[in-house]
Amino acid sequence: MHLHSKVTRALLGPLLLLCAAGTAVAQACPPKYPLGWREAPDTSILRGTLIHHDELRTWLGLKLDKPACGQTEMELVFGDSMAWRRADSLRGCLIGAVGKLYYSPTGYYSADMALSNARLKPDTSCHPLPVKRDPSTMAILPGVSVYRVSITVDYRGKGHVAVRVWNAKNSRLIRPWEAYADYRLTGRGDGIWLQCRESFVLQDPAQSPPSDVGIFQDEPDLTGTVLQDVNGANVITFACRREARRQ
Repeated sequence: MHLHSKVTRALLGPLLLLCAAGTAVAQACPPKYPLGWREAPDTSILRGTLIHHDELRTWLGLKLDKPACGQTEMELVFGDSMAWRRADSLRGCLIGAVGKLYYSPTGYYSADMALSNARLKPDTSCHPLPVKRDPSTMAILPGVSVYRVSITVDYRGKGHVAVRVWNAKNSRLIRPWEAYADYRLTGRGDGIWLQCRESFVLQDPAQSPPSDVGIFQDEPDLTGTVLQDVNGANVITFACRREARRQ
């Protein structure tokens, strides 16, 4: 057999298994702690339902048909937003997933084990949703020079984050909010970074309940605070004002 044929078969092997009826399942578990972050030595082929979790952090999970490595659900992690949005369009679908497993290394993860940049094969019964457009490519509504943002971080239950954006001139809500603002929770989940759309400056931040350390703005594009009530709801508001054009 030629070397080229051997390499081709090695690369296509897992995907061919996915395409087979019933989707063959195989698992390779990563070494356990206290070894630190370790990837599984071999590829896993898993089968389950893709679940969209709208919790303190929005994340995608693969709810397994059968437990693997002691887990019933794995987090699906992708290196770019387009891959994440394509996977999200398969929510509720039965899928096969090929990739290497690893234990979640930080508090930014929502499941104990994750599968990074997995190759996904939806079942023939799947009816994908439209892939959502990247909000950062959406144009700001004409005439909007100042808008306000409200972010509610609620820790009760599994947690939830609600964001609203409205035009400061007429108080009309603007959707999707993702096109106008962004936030990032820290790994521990008790800190938050805030951001306006590019070409807008964040102003007048306020917080309820107020933080012991206050809201800090070390740089124009670096604003954050510590969330005070980790057992209830926290509300942060701020304005985003269009930067004046430089002459």
